Amino acid sequence: DLPAALGRAPAGLREALLDGVLAGLAAADREARRAVLTGAACDLLYEDLGRLPAVPEVALPVLVSVGGRRPALRAAVTGELLRLAAARPETAGNVDRALDRVWKAPPTADGCLALLEAHEEAFAAYGALAALPARTFARLAYGAGADTGNGTAPEGEGELSAPATLRLAARVRATLPGDGEAARAATAIQAYTDAVTAERPEHAAAALDALASSGAPPRLAAELLGGAAHRLTRRGPRFRAALLAGLAGPERSRLA
Repeated sequence: DLPAALGRAPAGLREALLDGVLAGLAAADREARRAVLTGAACDLLYEDLGRLPAVPEVALPVLVSVGGRRPALRAAVTGELLRLAAARPETAGNVDRALDRVWKAPPTADGCLALLEAHEEAFAAYGALAALPARTFARLAYGAGADTGNGTAPEGEGELSAPATLRLAARVRATLPGDGEAARAATAIQAYTDAVTAERPEHAAAALDALASSGAPPRLAAELLGGAAHRLTRRGPRFRAALLAGLAGPERSRLA
């Protein structure tokens, strides 16, 4: 029990004991480290971050544990993982896998934007981060596509065209590769918003066409098209008739 052992150590010996524990864990096999690095042990070691970069075998599981269990620390843990990779380039592959585990659940739009602004270059270098904007958009879209069955707006519908979502989409399109999944998903989000906020049916039709041809992941595109159709069917009969007249066959069938 690492926390108990360190708690019993005399104040003058705690630092030396901690150094010895880290050296021992670095030399141990994976199963031995897993047995020692409980959640409480990882929280304790996280409080002493300065020692961790020297022992990446320990730093990685500690950071994954803390980030995975404590969502409020995921952004800070991300920064520590990226600093570890910068200091120890040989850990980059393991860091990417660790980031994927820390961000098992995607962030909010605001959270994703803050992360992108803080680590723009890392979003291009690490697949786990590059995937986050599209995953964030997908989480919002799947909530918006859920039919409540009682005539109320689906949960998440407003979030898709909320300012935070649009800020993230704009930043992604401005900073990440245009042919990447994140940029294509961001293009689809903007087209969705243009469609559901259009004042004229021909503008809504053009936005739906842009959404359909955005190259976004198929499920995301389908959810966005379905969500847009759901919202546009609330418009008046003249608007809907003109919109249908301006749509291609596949998009028309969703609103017919």
